[in-house]
Amino acid sequence: MSGIPERDWKYLRSIFDEMLEELSRRINDEVRQVLARPDLSENEKRRRVYDVVQKRDRVVAVCFDDWRRSTVVERCWALQKHGLLTPAHIEHLDPQTQRWIEPLR
Repeated sequence: MSGIPERDWKYLRSIFDEMLEELSRRINDEVRQVLARPDLSENEKRRRVYDVVQKRDRVVAVCFDDWRRSTVVERCWALQKHGLLTPAHIEHLDPQTQRWIEPLR
């Protein structure tokens, strides 16, 4: 595979920030849920927030790091796995790009 069509690359770049914002919102919501728990001590909240952020940073990395045209199909697999690249997004892509992404659909 030599990369995706330019049109698909531009489209994916145009929704990059939207997908990153959605993942960030989810992470922040998860942190807020931990902080809102009255049954946990402040230290336990701190430890759980640290765990959440550490685990979710790995998701951010696999979805958004090394964002290049030659690696974007792999990023799309990760984005799709984590519910960030939606079927509506995929419909905008060229049929060949859709087939490359297909294994996870």
